[in-house]
Amino acid sequence: MILSTFITLLSTIDRDFTLAINSCHSPFYDNFFYIYTQTWTWIPAILSLLVWMWRKWGVRSLYVVAGIALCILLADQISSGICKPFFARFRPTQDPELMYQIDIVNGYRGGTYGFISSHAANTFGVAVFLTLIFKSGSLAIILFIWAILNAFSRIYLGVHYPGDILFGTLV
Repeated sequence: MILSTFITLLSTIDRDFTLAINSCHSPFYDNFFYIYTQTWTWIPAILSLLVWMWRKWGVRSLYVVAGIALCILLADQISSGICKPFFARFRPTQDPELMYQIDIVNGYRGGTYGFISSHAANTFGVAVFLTLIFKSGSLAIILFIWAILNAFSRIYLGVHYPGDILFGTLV
């Protein structure tokens, strides 16, 4: 009984927080977060990082690239391959009880299930990995701002609950 009540309370908080963030729409932020969350947006930054690493370390930079790829592979497989099918928790945009209250940006609804967020798992995994590799405070700040904004964009767009983001971050 207590566990059931606790889970209901967490679900209510998750839903209410999602609706509060998702309801703060403006044309600027709609476009900004829609573009920000797209993978292709980060290609120039990724290429710049790769060129910088190659100049600094040469062939040894391939170990870092392999580490990044492994982080993304593990985070993505845990989130999309294991958690989403196992928990089968609807995204806010797909949840029959909530979907008509969510503001949809550019028709983007995401897949059916959202627990846990692959975007959060991937971006925070890469941020932690690169922070540990480079041991640079300024780079860590940039990487974590990038990951936090990416995670926030998912709630803003209505494709994840904060709980999806929290557990994706923990992965």
